Amino acid sequence: MELFYHQDAVLDWARDHRVHHKYSETDADPHNATRGFFFSHVGWLLVRKHPEIKAKGHTIDKTDLWADPILHFQKKLVSNSIETSKSDRTPLSVNLINLFGEISYCAVSGRKDTMPPQDQQTGSWVLHEADFNKDATVIVPPSAEKRKWEIVWRNVIIFVTLHIGGVYGAYLFLTTAMWTTRFFAVVLYICSGLGITAGAHRLWAHKSYKARLPLKILLTVFNTIAFQDAVLDWARDHRMHHKYSETDADPHNATRGFFFSHVGWLLVRKHPEIKAKGHTIDMTDLWADPILRFQKKYYLILMPLACFILPSYIPTLWGESLWNAYFVCAIFRYVYVLNVTWLVNSAAHKWGSKPYDKNINPVETRPVSLVVLGEGFHNYHHTFPWDYKTAELGEYSLNISKLFIDGMAKIGWAYDLKTVSRDVIEKRVKRTGDGSHEEWGYENLNVPTQDKINTE
Repeated sequence: MELFYHQDAVLDWARDHRVHHKYSETDADPHNATRGFFFSHVGWLLVRKHPEIKAKGHTIDKTDLWADPILHFQKKLVSNSIETSKSDRTPLSVNLINLFGEISYCAVSGRKDTMPPQDQQTGSWVLHEADFNKDATVIVPPSAEKRKWEIVWRNVIIFVTLHIGGVYGAYLFLTTAMWTTRFFAVVLYICSGLGITAGAHRLWAHKSYKARLPLKILLTVFNTIAFQDAVLDWARDHRMHHKYSETDADPHNATRGFFFSHVGWLLVRKHPEIKAKGHTIDMTDLWADPILRFQKKYYLILMPLACFILPSYIPTLWGESLWNAYFVCAIFRYVYVLNVTWLVNSAAHKWGSKPYDKNINPVETRPVSLVVLGEGFHNYHHTFPWDYKTAELGEYSLNISKLFIDGMAKIGWAYDLKTVSRDVIEKRVKRTGDGSHEEWGYENLNVPTQDKINTE
């Protein structure tokens, strides 16, 4: 009957109603009665929603409803899915078959949730320093449910085309581009990289330090140049990656292989668990930031301007051809930054040492740190996510992001830089490390060979 009595899909209606109860008669209440009879009766449907409604809506837990295949089906049918175009929607008959197949499977298997049991306790899921002592078991054993890939051919075509253009841009960078154009491309690479590493990652996703208004604006501009989604979306996915690392709810689950975690996850439909668990991620701290809301609202205008148009136009001011400027400073630079960022999801989860926690997939890899401005010390980062350095030592040569943040702290634009004490690091290394730590590893502690074998 809900399909005929149209008041949104149950998932949307229930979310709004839960918000109404939790934040009744406040700006977060969709039909706040304190605004008058007409507003609470119908007026709330005739105006733009208050920003608090969207901000607080992301805090409402709906995992119980998202786990229901019937509601999944209704949501997909009613909303026609924002992610799909009319040409590639699944026929109704196929949806019905999938629905009843899902219901039957759940009934026979007794399955209530496709996520593996959450029984592995570790500090690796921590998003902020305050989370470290929470009694929560959110990390699950590395796993990947077998499933048939639903390839998004539009994305495949876009990324293949971009990479062909990127290779051509690299050729122009090495041959015909002016030295000033090459220098400008490198500057854009560093700036856009910092928009991800120092901005979306360390400042906003992990809250590892605080920034004053000028730095927030600067990093938002840098982040927009990078074109890796608005900060609100990037940070949500990254918090998902930490909270549900190496499971089906991890957007770029590395247990599915190098290619998937590098770029493949952007070429296929998301696993249902990503959307289901995504609604449990608390993003109210970021939605409360007017700068991030502004970027999100006008992203489709700001991003082309910052990532492609201005980088292509500016080099023409010193005599560079528009052709070279476009392929070198826009396309090649963009594709390069994409791939070095993706290396953190792929290579830094596969090849390297685990001096801090041998029980997780992330590893320490200096080559990745070199090209991703300090993000390759990944075993440390997943063990101590709130450290603004994302590394134990954070030497500037391999951690330009730390150099940048420290510089901003010197002029007062960055403050409350969070770190981990040497004592805490030492205890963790000795308790869960793989013995490769330069100071507290097996070779330096004279650990008997048999003990080394027993801990591996």
